[in-house]
Amino acid sequence: TYAIQCKLYNHTVGAKAVQEIAVGRMHYRTDFAVVVSDNSYTDSAKSLARTTGVILAHHNDLLHKIERL
Repeated sequence: TYAIQCKLYNHTVGAKAVQEIAVGRMHYRTDFAVVVSDNSYTDSAKSLARTTGVILAHHNDLLHKIERL
């Protein structure tokens, strides 16, 4: 199962989005957590995603990333 958070930002997505989805995955007990955006991610978001197992995806790459899981 997936917890997916979508962000439509005109700036980079930060660590707060990763924190939110990581907690959402624990709360709903899903197998995967994904943040999807039309923009890029900050270095702190990327670092936190690596340590929490959150998948960061650009909306153009979402299906490809999910298929690889």
